[in-house]
Amino acid sequence: MLKTNCKKVNDFVKAFIIAHYTPENYSLEITDDFKKICQNIWDIFIRERGNEIKRFKTYQNLFIDYLQCLPSILDTDYYYSYSCNDFLGDLLEQTEKEKAKYTESQSEYLFSYLIFKQITKNIDKF
Repeated sequence: MLKTNCKKVNDFVKAFIIAHYTPENYSLEITDDFKKICQNIWDIFIRERGNEIKRFKTYQNLFIDYLQCLPSILDTDYYYSYSCNDFLGDLLEQTEKEKAKYTESQSEYLFSYLIFKQITKNIDKF
């Protein structure tokens, strides 16, 4: 089983963000610059949900909730509408026994956290 902070997992999450980034929904410039993509996602998130920070207490919790609402800046429908447990289990190279330790919602939370971590690591201000 791979650790969530290994290079292979980080590279996959980065590729997922790039592949599921939808700037056309906001008339944003299409770019290959990963830092710009992360900054755009973060800026849209703050604009759309930033005023709810007191209710969620942390940006991590608020961002994960934002992803669960299927934002149009980042298409997360893939892992929220299908089996995230299988999706994440395959990514982490888990056995069936290891996958069975996690619920669907725990897998969704973990993958959303990995997205949050990758984005916040690549933005100017957090």
